[in-house]
Amino acid sequence: MKLEQHRNQSVKQPPTIGILYPGELGSAIGALLNDGGHHVVTTTVGRSARTCTLCRNAGLETLPSVDDVVRAADVTFSFVTPKSALPVAEEFCHASRRTGRRSLYVDANSVSPITAAEIGEMLDRLGLSFVDASVHGLAANLKSHGTIYLSGAQAEEVGPIFEPWLRTRILGDQVGAASQHKMLMGGLTKGLVALYLELSLVARDAGLLEQLHDCYRHYYPGIMTVLDRLLPTYAVHAGRRGDELTEVERTIRSLGLEPRMIRSARRLITALGEVDFGNPPADGFTPAAVLERAYAAGLLDPPEADATASNTPSAVCSASPSVGYAADHSIISTP
Repeated sequence: MKLEQHRNQSVKQPPTIGILYPGELGSAIGALLNDGGHHVVTTTVGRSARTCTLCRNAGLETLPSVDDVVRAADVTFSFVTPKSALPVAEEFCHASRRTGRRSLYVDANSVSPITAAEIGEMLDRLGLSFVDASVHGLAANLKSHGTIYLSGAQAEEVGPIFEPWLRTRILGDQVGAASQHKMLMGGLTKGLVALYLELSLVARDAGLLEQLHDCYRHYYPGIMTVLDRLLPTYAVHAGRRGDELTEVERTIRSLGLEPRMIRSARRLITALGEVDFGNPPADGFTPAAVLERAYAAGLLDPPEADATASNTPSAVCSASPSVGYAADHSIISTP
């Protein structure tokens, strides 16, 4: 079923877009499309106060229920956590059945191609169209650095919705290609964060953090630019990033391969998600603050049963220098 067939309006008018749900990425995409002349609708029923604020700031029209969103939208995008992707797709199917609306559904979540295929099969049983999508880039920088990747039989029809406000790439007509691409891209950035986090915590314990970071910035300035941008987001989103790495593991295993580095990265990032960072400062977390909070939480402490009086991290910590912060927010060691 072609996108034009979903529309109640003139083919010259842009389709109405539904967003489930307007969290950080969903509200950013919604605002971008809203600014581009699309009518964007959503619902915040059962969502957090933060989501309601993001939705209001993005200027999205809020409807009373998912049924109302499905009834109004020509295309509905799903932007939720990996664990919520299947339940939200199921919610969309129930709403489509109740309303009799047969609109296009686009899953843009960080899920494995196996999960994307399960969503596609669920929709297909009801005769609903489906496009697999993935967004690369932080929500705050979509216009300058964002790209949306699309795959599926109707991917070519969804692409123009975002032009020229967001770069689009079509990865073929097979559902799962966009999700697989997302897993491979996301696995690299999350693995990089995990490796940097572990080595920095070891250096902090050894009293070499300032020297190590100076060396990193001298030899790998491009990598450090990426890490300076990514690491602060983990104070809020580490738990979600851990779930996304679980989907990367699932992707690798589906190919008959064994995830090794990704598995270790997932364990570390999941543990980071359990650290209490408290309320974010008005100007957001700095990389230094994230590292210091992770260190204070004993992120690399061995299991209690393996610790001994002579080699516990606490014994090493007592001999380690204290930490201060330079004007550029990098960590500096002080006597």
